[in-house]
Amino acid sequence: MSSSGIYLTFEPGGQIEYHSIPMPGWDEGRFRETISLFGDTNRAILRKVGVNYLGVGYLPGRGGAPLCLKSNRYRNLHARMKLCGTRGREMMKGTASIHLHVGIRHVHELVPLFRRLCELSSSQEFRMSPDRRDIWDNTDSGRCGDTVCRGGKFADPEELTRRLVQFALEADTIKEIFLL
Repeated sequence: MSSSGIYLTFEPGGQIEYHSIPMPGWDEGRFRETISLFGDTNRAILRKVGVNYLGVGYLPGRGGAPLCLKSNRYRNLHARMKLCGTRGREMMKGTASIHLHVGIRHVHELVPLFRRLCELSSSQEFRMSPDRRDIWDNTDSGRCGDTVCRGGKFADPEELTRRLVQFALEADTIKEIFLL
């Protein structure tokens, strides 16, 4: 984590995920500074270790690439992705995405914020590219399929929270399925 509040996470296939603190929508200057910091970090990685990170949503041919992170968690996920679906290892090592983080100040903001994120996820500008969507649709049923957004009808924060918790409880636990 940098002093600016930016987190940098390396994925098992070698991708980078950048995380920023939530920003007010009207703070375009801060947004541009954050994006600039991502570019500066990529250039520093290229200078120091010779790895050039490309800003693309899908990079074909990465499914067979070795894992860069080799913890038990990622080795177990890698083993699972070989056996589940047809494109799991491509998802694990060949795709990237932009994550939106939202600061919630009060429980009553949950439902309208969640509905807005659901709308964004299906809009032309924010939804998955066709390549990434195909990978997700042909990966692992424990990671794909029906989402809380698709059900869409929740009246209050308590109902939304129940549905989110239920969705999480129904997810496969890799540690319980694969013990290498």
